[in-house]
Amino acid sequence: MSRPLIRPFPGYIPRADVIEGVVAPPVSSITTDRYEQLVADNPNSILHLLGSAIDTGEGGSDPTLYDELGAARLQAMIEEGTLERHPEAFYVLSIQKGEKVHVGIVCEVDTAGVEDNRIRRHENTRSETEDLVARHLDIIGAHTDPVAMTYRAQPELEAAIRSIVANRTPIREFVADDGSRLRLWAVADAQKIRHMTSLVSKIPVVYITDGHHRTAAANRLRRQRAAANPDHTGDEPYSYLLTVLFAEDQLELHGFNRAVMDLGGLDPAAVLSRIAAVAEVEELAVAYAEEARPLSTGMVAMLLEGRWHRITFRADDIPDDAHGSLDAVLLQKLILDPVLGITDTRADRRLHYIPGPAGLAAMEQHDAAIGFVLHAAAVSDVMAVADEGAVMPPKSTWFSPKIKTGLVVRLF
Repeated sequence: MSRPLIRPFPGYIPRADVIEGVVAPPVSSITTDRYEQLVADNPNSILHLLGSAIDTGEGGSDPTLYDELGAARLQAMIEEGTLERHPEAFYVLSIQKGEKVHVGIVCEVDTAGVEDNRIRRHENTRSETEDLVARHLDIIGAHTDPVAMTYRAQPELEAAIRSIVANRTPIREFVADDGSRLRLWAVADAQKIRHMTSLVSKIPVVYITDGHHRTAAANRLRRQRAAANPDHTGDEPYSYLLTVLFAEDQLELHGFNRAVMDLGGLDPAAVLSRIAAVAEVEELAVAYAEEARPLSTGMVAMLLEGRWHRITFRADDIPDDAHGSLDAVLLQKLILDPVLGITDTRADRRLHYIPGPAGLAAMEQHDAAIGFVLHAAAVSDVMAVADEGAVMPPKSTWFSPKIKTGLVVRLF
């Protein structure tokens, strides 16, 4: 029998009276200045595990010493009771901000799934970043920043999760610094763990939404430790990764819009004419920016000389495959490259990306020569691209919710 892809684990959870101070924003979203402020203001912050040199001034440019200091801080947080050990469990996490509630399962996932395609990605990763993260994990010996993954909803599992949320008392509940209310339940009873295990075993494949580098690094660490362990079985804690699993209907997906800083030597009339040769273009009369938002996939809103237009790609130009039919791919293939001369969407400094949640007004306020607003892809689109073994174009996905760092710590 193959090892389970998803399983429970004994978590270390911040004590109830200090949890608000321990838990931090997602590491990937924190600027250096904000990081320094958070650790300076709060001695309990989980971020001290990730950058102890900020506190001590030690280590120079050697990240190994930073990680060793972080490992010592983790041990101190456990010994002083800031982090409390809980028995093996699945955890259910609810994140509520305003009227929106997202519920997922905190668990551990077998990183061997990266190699046997049970864990599927939609982004490429950089080897040098994988090296840094893998070394950090090896020295710290813990996951503090969970990877977010999604899966195709399983009715029985979703019903069980709803029952836990409705009928049980959370072991932790607090309001985070961004105003979101977090609740955490533990499924720790042996019989209930068996039941939950049977339900999650019906999930054949999971998809990374946030945390491609952390996943790749954890898989790299698994291979390194396995090679050094003659008794390796694959069941060792280092083979698994701290994860929050969300059913696809529990996620929101926003896109990134494109702002181009110059027209590549063309005048606006020439740009408009060239775009009209490859797509249908209609000027819009709108009272405010949001009225120009694309109504569906296959459409892009364009801001040129302060006027909004709707671009509709022609059916004959839209391929049947999941990757080729993405609006971001069509925009690059039909407009950004041939019309504006943007061939490298990662490196071209003329191209700026604006997060979708900022809204269309952000495009009007941006000092761009031309702007493009895309209809957000669906979670199912991202899954389909991953199923094809392809990757999304750069800056295509902005998943919500974002998972806090340090809410549950997993040692290995």
